[in-house]
Amino acid sequence: MTINPIKTEIMSISKSPLIGPIPPIILDNHLMNYTTQSSSLGVTLDNKLCWAPNINSITANFNEKILKEVFYISKNKPDLNKQLYHFNTFLTL
Repeated sequence: MTINPIKTEIMSISKSPLIGPIPPIILDNHLMNYTTQSSSLGVTLDNKLCWAPNINSITANFNEKILKEVFYISKNKPDLNKQLYHFNTFLTL
């Protein structure tokens, strides 16, 4: 297995901020990028190991899929659209 320098990112994980300049790291004549947040296998990590970026990413992805489904239903299934409207009205009472 070899490291792909184009896809590789560097993240310093610490509770306190780094002091001083961060030295550049070069791998196979490519300058590595420092990042504060990265995603791998569907999990978003940040440099403080908080779950907020991961939850925000999952929520945004879910909302996008729901909006696509609602748009599809409203255009192609008018009877189901009415049922969803009445169901949503019932939930908000």
